[in-house]
Amino acid sequence: MVIKIFGSYTSADSPLVQLICERLEINSTIKFYLFERDANFLMPINDEIKMAIDEADYFMLFWSRNTEDRGWVTGEFDYALEREAQQREAGRKTNFIIIIRLDDTDLPIDLRRHRHLNYKPEVLNRLRAFLEKGAGNTGPLINTPSPLRSTAQDIMSPNIIFCYPDDTLEHAYFIMDSRGIRHLLVLDRKDETVQGFLSKRDILKRMVPPVDSNITIPPEEADKMGKIPVKDIMTPRRSLIRAKQNTPLLEVLEKLVRKPIIDGVFRRISAVPVIEDHKAFGIISYIDIFKYIEGNGLIPSNLTAESLVPANQQLINVLPQDTLETCRFKMDSAGVRHIFVIDDNQHFVGMVDDLTVLHLMNDQIDLEIGEMKVKNFMQQAENLRWIRNTTLLDEIVQIFLQSRNITALPVVDLESKTAIGIVSYVDVLNAFYNHWSSQ
Repeated sequence: MVIKIFGSYTSADSPLVQLICERLEINSTIKFYLFERDANFLMPINDEIKMAIDEADYFMLFWSRNTEDRGWVTGEFDYALEREAQQREAGRKTNFIIIIRLDDTDLPIDLRRHRHLNYKPEVLNRLRAFLEKGAGNTGPLINTPSPLRSTAQDIMSPNIIFCYPDDTLEHAYFIMDSRGIRHLLVLDRKDETVQGFLSKRDILKRMVPPVDSNITIPPEEADKMGKIPVKDIMTPRRSLIRAKQNTPLLEVLEKLVRKPIIDGVFRRISAVPVIEDHKAFGIISYIDIFKYIEGNGLIPSNLTAESLVPANQQLINVLPQDTLETCRFKMDSAGVRHIFVIDDNQHFVGMVDDLTVLHLMNDQIDLEIGEMKVKNFMQQAENLRWIRNTTLLDEIVQIFLQSRNITALPVVDLESKTAIGIVSYVDVLNAFYNHWSSQ
C-alpha cells in the first residue's frame, strides 16, 4: 500500500524539504506530493491541491523562519484542519497533521497541539517506521512522549549546578542570577553528595530589597545578610522532597501541587531534585515540566485562565490609601503571597507580593514603616504582566516560560475591569495533574 503524504512548505526551504522527502521515500512505500507555488502565492488553493490533500494519508507541514508570512501555506493548513475535523466527526481518531520543524523557530501557539518533530537526519528512519505503521489506523505516528509513561529522567535538567554549604548567600545568588535559574543543589565539597537544596525565594526572603519602593536596605545590612552561609537557610537533605530517575511524571506533579509536610510544616515547593544514593542526577522545576509538555504538544486544549483559578481562592484586596500594616495583616490572616490593589470603583490598579511586605516591615529599616501607604510601594497594573479571564492555557504556559521571574499572574475581567483571581504556576501544574490522572 502506497502511503501518500502532502508536503506543505516554502520555496526557500525547498532544497532541505526535497532531501527529507527523498530519504523518507527510499526503500519504502511512502510517496510525497509536493506543489511549489511561490509565484502564485496570492491565489487560493485550487482544486488540484484540495484533491491531493483529500487523498493523502498525512499532511506534513515543514515549518521554519520562512514559513509564517506565507499565505498559501496557511491556506493549505486550514484545509488540512477541515479534513482532520471531518475524519474526527466520522468517528475516526486521526493523526492526520504532522509538523516538521526545520530550525529553532518557535511554533505558533495554535500549531503546538499537533504532532511535531524537530528535524535531525538521525530521526528519519524512526519517522519512516511510524508513518508506515500508522497509516490508516488509529495508532500514534511518531514516538510522541506520553505523560502517563514519562518519568523524571525524561524531564529533568541533567546539568548539575550547585554550591557548597559554606558558600555565602551572595555567592549562591550570583550563581542563580548568572545562570538564569531559581534552584541550586548544595553538595559536599569532598564527596559531592547532596547536603541540601536552595531556592531563589529562600535568598530573596533575606537579602534582596523590595522592588518599586522608596526603601533601600543600608549597605552594611545588605553586606551582613549576603554573608550568611548557605547551610543556615537551605533545606537539609533529611527534609528534601525528592524523586528517582524512574519516578513517574504524575508522581512528580503530585509532589509539586500537594503541599508536603517538611519539618512539621506544610510547605510549597517549586522544584524536585532527582537523587539516588545521595548523588544528584538532576532537578525538575515547574519550568522543566512546562518546557517538556509544551515542546511535545501535550498541553490540554480549551482550558482558560478563569477555569484555572482555584474555587477556594480568597480574593484579598487593599486600597491605595491603606497602610503597609493593613496589607501585612490581611496577607498573614489569609495565608496568601499576593494581594490585589483596587480603587474606589473596585477596578484593578495594582498588586503587592509578600516579599515586598516582608522587607518593608523589617524593624531594622524604619520603625514607622507600617504607616506607609500602599500606593507608594505597590506594583502598578500597567507595569504588571496580567492575563484575561479568557486567556487559554497554552498562552499562559508561554508567559511563564518567557518570563521566568513571574510565578503568578493576575486574572482580569476586561469588561468589568475587575480582578477575579490569580493563576500561579502551581495552578497550571494542578490542571495538568488533574487532566492526566483522570485518564
